[in-house]
Amino acid sequence: MGDLHRMIVEAVANERYLVSDRADERCEERGLTAWQLVTGLSDAELLEVRWDAVPNPTIVTRQLLVDGTAVEVVWAFLVSSRRALLPREQSTRTIGNGLRTGARIMNERRESRRKWVQRGPYAVELTVEVVYPAEAPNEPCLEPATVRFLDEVARRAEAGDVEYLNRVGRVYQAVTP
Repeated sequence: MGDLHRMIVEAVANERYLVSDRADERCEERGLTAWQLVTGLSDAELLEVRWDAVPNPTIVTRQLLVDGTAVEVVWAFLVSSRRALLPREQSTRTIGNGLRTGARIMNERRESRRKWVQRGPYAVELTVEVVYPAEAPNEPCLEPATVRFLDEVARRAEAGDVEYLNRVGRVYQAVTP
């Protein structure tokens, strides 16, 4: 049961992971960064293994955030590239005899995308590179360096480091009435 968990934890520890753009947006909506989920995986409690999840096998973990809040997190494993993925959502359906449908070999593609980070009175508009992995060609994902960069921007915004924020993106400040 724990082999999938071990493979995902090792992939993350070796920086072979992606964070879906939607998962990152959901983190931002909750005032945290995906980096917190990445760093908390090694100490997470394994709740469930879903080898038959479509399109990729997944695990469900219970992780503690920095403030002590417990959250349940779904991690997927991209078998052909041996990378972990913090997905937007995962289906647990299998089709017929367990074969996955719709799979086809594709090359990864990359593109630039606008992202927003908002902390305290500051909102920062950034341009980051996303990758569409061959195993999930419709899901834009962030690579480890981008996840760390967004975490740094969030920490600097919270600290009010406007000079840094202006160097990395377009900065907006909330105006109080």
